[in-house]
Amino acid sequence: MERPFAITFEPGMSLQRLRTDFSFAVLVLTGTCLVVAVVPFALYRAMVGPVAVAMLDSAIIAVVLGAIVRVWRGGAVEPAARLVSVALGAGVLGTVALVGPLAAPWLYPYVLAVFLLTGRRWAIALSAITLAALLLMPGAYESAVQAAVHTTTGALSAAFAYVFAQRAGLQHAHLHRLATHDALTGALNRRSLGQELERAIDAARSDAGTASLIVLDLDRFKHINDTHGHEAGDRVLIEFAHAVRDVTRRTDRFFRLGGEEFLLVLPGADATALARLCEALRDATRTRLEVGGEPVTVSIGAAVLQPDETAREWLVRADRAMYRAKRAGRDRAVIDQPAPATG
Repeated sequence: MERPFAITFEPGMSLQRLRTDFSFAVLVLTGTCLVVAVVPFALYRAMVGPVAVAMLDSAIIAVVLGAIVRVWRGGAVEPAARLVSVALGAGVLGTVALVGPLAAPWLYPYVLAVFLLTGRRWAIALSAITLAALLLMPGAYESAVQAAVHTTTGALSAAFAYVFAQRAGLQHAHLHRLATHDALTGALNRRSLGQELERAIDAARSDAGTASLIVLDLDRFKHINDTHGHEAGDRVLIEFAHAVRDVTRRTDRFFRLGGEEFLLVLPGADATALARLCEALRDATRTRLEVGGEPVTVSIGAAVLQPDETAREWLVRADRAMYRAKRAGRDRAVIDQPAPATG
C-alpha cells in the first residue's frame, strides 16, 4: 500500500532557523547584543555630545540591523557578517579618534565579536588591522606603556577568541554531522531532504538542465532480520551504502529515509543516465550483498524531474514507481514516465 511522505517544504526564514542554522543564529544573536549595548551610548551622546560620535553609533546600529533584516529575509549570512565586522572595526577606530583613549576598551568586545561572526582568516586580518591602526593613531593612547598594554591584551583576546572559535567550529561540525547523517550507514538522513530537493530543482531550472530521483528499498529485509538477526541486517545496510557510493558520483546526494529505504538525488542526470544507474545499483546489490548464501536484492523506483513539478510531486512519483517494482516481483527498477500532456 502506497503511503505519503511526511516531509514538508517550508520556504523563507522562521524562528526555527535560529535553532537549526548556526551561522544565522550567531549573526542574529551577536548583532542583537551589539545593538542593545550601543543604543544607550548613542542616545547619551545625542543628548550631551559629541554629536559626531552619536551619529557614528547610529550608523553602526543601522548597519547591524540592516544585516539582520537581510539574512532574516533569506540573504546570505557570510557577506552580511563580513559587512558587520568591517563596520564594527570602523566604528571602534572612529570612536577612539573622536573620543580618545577612553573609548579604546571597545577593542575587546570587537575582537570577540569578529571571531564569532566571520571565518578565522577574516577575523585575524581584521583584528590585526584594527590593532595596528590604533597603535599608529595619534591620541589613541595616553602613553607608550598604555599602548603596549592595550596592544598586548588585544592580541591575547584575539588569540583566545581564535582558540574558542576553532574548537566551537569543530564541535559544530561534529554535531551537524550527527544531526544530518545516519549513524549506521553514514548516509544523509531525511532532515535535510527537502532542502536538497529544492536545491536540485532550482539548479536544474536555472541552468535549463535536469535532475533525477531514485528511491531504493531492500527486498525482504524483515525476513533477513527475523532469520539471521539484526546484526546481519545492520551489516547488509552498511554494505549496501558502500555499494551505492561506489556506483554514484560525488555530486549525488544519498539519504537513508528509514529502515531499509534509501533515496538518491541526482543533479544533472537525464533519463538515459538514470536508467543506466538504476541497473548499476541493482546489479551491485545482487552481486555484492548476500546473507546465508543468498543474494540480497533491491527494488528501485525513479523519476526524472518534470517542468513545473514540485519537490513533493517528484518524490511521490519516484516512491510510487518503487512500489510498482515491488508488486512486479522485486529485484527490478521502474522509471516513472508521466503521461503526455493533452489538449
